[in-house]
Parts: sequence; structure tokens; C-alpha cells
Amino acid sequence: MDQSTYQKLKEELATKRRRLSKLQDRVSRQLAQVQVDEESLNRVWVMLGNKPTDTPDPSTPEPIGFRAASSAKRGELISTVRRVINTFEPEEDITSEAVRALIDKHFNGLLSRFHRSSVPSAINQLLDDGELILVSQGSGRKHSVYRRKVITPNVN
Repeated sequence: MDQSTYQKLKEELATKRRRLSKLQDRVSRQLAQVQVDEESLNRVWVMLGNKPTDTPDPSTPEPIGFRAASSAKRGELISTVRRVINTFEPEEDITSEAVRALIDKHFNGLLSRFHRSSVPSAINQLLDDGELILVSQGSGRKHSVYRRKVITPNVN
């Protein structure tokens, strides 16, 4: 094997790794959406006068790349929100509920140490910092929709 063959194979593996990482992120977001849908279904079930039957599925593994939080530290929520938002593709819609669901699923117990409005506040801070773009302003029960800002490197 010569140097050019080695470099070519190495580049192919790096491409495969990036592709799999994107798929893993997409699956994580889809699982979080399913969890949100299940919670909504359970709320309707209870509102209809039935007993809650939501039991967590122990067979659902925790995706690689997410670390469970041990205790809330200053700036931990905003950094966690930033990490979760960076798993979205730039063209994907982001809502505070989707971010909340991913944090709740992958960062065990972190949200229990914060007020419910903390995630939208962290998202607004990222919006103010220019890391997000507001796609549509929410009103009433409709959530605001954001997208990641695409940052292009300066080439001089």
C-alpha cells in the first residue's frame, strides 16, 4: 500500500464517520419527537379520565455522544442547549419543545433543576448572540421556530 492509497482510504473512512454521525443525530431527534408525541398522547388519555399508563421503555439505549448531567452548574444549561442545537442540521426547524425533549432524554435530571422557561430563555440568548435565526415567532400555544445560523469561515 502506498501513501496515496492510504490517504484515499482514510478520507473514505472519515466521510463514512461524518455520514453516520449525522444519521445518529437525526435518529436521536426523531426519538425525542416520538417521546414528545407519547407524552402528549398520555396527557390526552389522562384528560379523558383514564389512569396514566406511561412507563419508560428500558430497551431504549442512550445515544453515544450525550453525557448524563450530575448537577447543575453555572452556564450548564446554556452549554447543554447549545450542544443539543448543534446536533440539528442548519435547514432543520428547532423548537424549544424539541430541545427540551432531547435534554430530558439525554441529560438525566438536568431539567428538574431549572424552571420550565429556562430552555426558551437559553434559546433566546443564543438568538441574541447570533447563533440562531428566528424562522417564525410563536404565539399562544404555537412555539417559535428557529434554525441554526450557518457560519462560513473567512478565507483570506
